[in-house]
Amino acid sequence: MLKSGSWRGSICDYIKGCSNKLDVVANNSPFMKKGAYLGMGIATASTLLTIRNACEVGRKGQCKKVLVVETSKLVGGQMAGAYLGTYMGGAFGGTVCVGIGIPTGGGGTIVCLVALGAGGAWLGDKVCSAVAGRFSKSMYEVIVE
Repeated sequence: MLKSGSWRGSICDYIKGCSNKLDVVANNSPFMKKGAYLGMGIATASTLLTIRNACEVGRKGQCKKVLVVETSKLVGGQMAGAYLGTYMGGAFGGTVCVGIGIPTGGGGTIVCLVALGAGGAWLGDKVCSAVAGRFSKSMYEVIVE
């Protein structure tokens, strides 16, 4: 049973059925983690295919450049996505999502937290991937070419 002094207990005091919904989320979290790893694996495979395609055509100079730029985009995007997804879910989840969850009986809180986390991860990946790609391309051109 929940202690009313705990974070979970204080939120669940106001939302009917909150404890059961949080238990469902906790039980499904390993599947969510596996989904994140799957997404990272797909992004890595996509990057490797892009590099392979550039290198197989026989353009040696392009191969090195694509390797540097695409690897930078992958690493920068994954790091920023992980950070911003965690930050958005944690920082805004407690204030925004609880406000949404009270009128919806707790269901809105879960949906809101997942949406904030996923949205933050997507935004971090897209923005930092683009910035890392431009930066690494510029650095490659200055250093190598």
